[in-house]
Amino acid sequence: MTIFPHVTPALAPALIPGVAVPDERCMCCWYVLHPDMPYPDEWSSTLCAGHDAWYEMKRQARRARRLQTGERAS
Repeated sequence: MTIFPHVTPALAPALIPGVAVPDERCMCCWYVLHPDMPYPDEWSSTLCAGHDAWYEMKRQARRARRLQTGERAS
């Protein structure tokens, strides 16, 4: 799992893809498994391997768009 400072996803649970083996400690899996409950404050935010790969693909796509348009990273 990848560990992040406590971060709440800016995505609605419906936009978070499911993974084959959900991990309740993963902040994305949590919102899919418990859409009406906030991620526990006492847990550090983590990502399972599936959601870590998903976030990495999103990051690479954002970077590629910035490079194409000449934008600077914010």
